[in-house]
Amino acid sequence: MAVNYRKLYFDNNKGFMGKYQCVRCKKWFSKSDITIDHIIPQSTLQYLPVKDILINLQPMCRSCNSSKGIRIKGNNVGTDLAVNILKTGIKSILK
Repeated sequence: MAVNYRKLYFDNNKGFMGKYQCVRCKKWFSKSDITIDHIIPQSTLQYLPVKDILINLQPMCRSCNSSKGIRIKGNNVGTDLAVNILKTGIKSILK
């Protein structure tokens, strides 16, 4: 059974007072108005089981997410993954 990556993200990230910050524009959005973006696009990892892991997921507003599309070049893929690995590691230490 496939894991719902949106549920996976929200189960592990409670946000701040019910709001989530877009990683690109830095604006705050409610849970219903934020999208969960794959840093490395699903299509790139479609045959690998790692596409829906927490370190590959980030909150992004609809506008920023649609402007990103499925491109990897020109996006901060390495930086985004490094930040998510660091955040995930710190959260696991604090639990």
